[in-house]
Amino acid sequence: MNLSVLAVALLLSSALFAAEENQENPPMNASNEVAVIKTSEGDMVVQFWNDAAPNTIENSDPDSAGSQFFICLASVPRLDHQYTTFGKLIKGDDVLGRIGDTPVTRSSSGENSKPIKRVVIESIKIVPANSAK
Repeated sequence: MNLSVLAVALLLSSALFAAEENQENPPMNASNEVAVIKTSEGDMVVQFWNDAAPNTIENSDPDSAGSQFFICLASVPRLDHQYTTFGKLIKGDDVLGRIGDTPVTRSSSGENSKPIKRVVIESIKIVPANSAK
C-alpha cells in the first residue's frame, strides 16, 4: 500500500472510519498495516479492514474522492448506507476527543462550525501494524 501524505481535513467525504464509543464492529479481516495520522493535537492510529473496501484502502491518489474519509466521534445516521466503514481507530481516542472539543465560532454561512484554532493533519504514514502499538 502506498499512500502519500494527505492534506485533507478530518471530515471529508468518501468512506467512513468508525470511532464510536460502546459500539463493537463486526470482526473483519484486518490488514497487517495501519495508518498513523499525525495531527497538531497528537497521533491517531487506524486499522484497515481489507475485505470491507479494498479499492478505497489501496487508493494512493490524494486528489480523488477515493482518498477522503470521515473519522466520527459518534454515530452519524445520515451517513448510513451512503459510505463504507473500512477501518477502526485503534489508538488516539484522546486526540480525537481533543479535536472534537476544539471551540468553534460561526462560519461565513452562519453554521457554528469554524474552529477558533487551526487543527492540522501533519502527515499520514502507512506502517506495519506491529510497529504502531
